[in-house]
Amino acid sequence: MAEAEADLAAKRTSLQSQLLDERAALAAARAAYASAKIKVDADATVAAKGIIPMVQYKQSLIALKQLGYREQIEQQRVAVFGGNIRAQLAAVQAALQQQRSNLALRQRQVAALTVRAGLAGVVQEIPVQEGQQVAAGANLARV
Repeated sequence: MAEAEADLAAKRTSLQSQLLDERAALAAARAAYASAKIKVDADATVAAKGIIPMVQYKQSLIALKQLGYREQIEQQRVAVFGGNIRAQLAAVQAALQQQRSNLALRQRQVAALTVRAGLAGVVQEIPVQEGQQVAAGANLARV
């Protein structure tokens, strides 16, 4: 049981780390987009004055659009991964709950193996040996 709980904690930590990686990639995409936007604005000004060729300005625009798409994809990736985290943790928690249920069942089964006399008294005779298999309803002791 402790191993399953440790697995859940490890899975949670691993998924949180992966989410941080996804968020870092999104932040990098946003920074690249902002930088490209500044370059496009600067290129627009100097291209209008004829200082740089119009082709260079159009290349800057294309790069800006590409980085904009990349930023959108990174945003979607973070959103999808957030849902994925919930699903994976739910699966691990369900497995842990199943193990807890199995443990409780086994504990009840072990408790049911305890033999109790139906009435108070002193044990006179025990005609069976420990570990011996007996049929249900068999006499195990005489009180």
